[in-house]
Amino acid sequence: MRYTRAFSLLVLILLIAIGCGGRGNLTPDKAIIGHWKKEHGTTEMFLSPDKRFIIVEGEKRGPYSYIKREINDKDRKIAIATTDPPLTFSYTLNADNTEMLEDAIRSGAIIFSEPTRWKYLDNKQEP
Repeated sequence: MRYTRAFSLLVLILLIAIGCGGRGNLTPDKAIIGHWKKEHGTTEMFLSPDKRFIIVEGEKRGPYSYIKREINDKDRKIAIATTDPPLTFSYTLNADNTEMLEDAIRSGAIIFSEPTRWKYLDNKQEP
């Protein structure tokens, strides 16, 4: 009887620990790393921690390098700036880091401003 209670308590603690270890605990800087897919369509994006990203839209494009990644933890916003081509991508992550909204892609003036929703798929960093 005593062992059954101890075992039950251990299982409960493990379940709580596993449940608390989700993507929601990641900072935006870490949460953006991985494999994302546009909510509508087939476009996929792979972001790595070494300042590279690849876009797959029918065919592979990239890898592109980015020069900076600006993070605003409070508002969950991320901006990624590339040099070739010179663009800035702006994203806002949701609270559990499973979706991000692409606010705009800029090249001086806004060239694409319709919000696009991306969904996190897995931690792959290459196709």
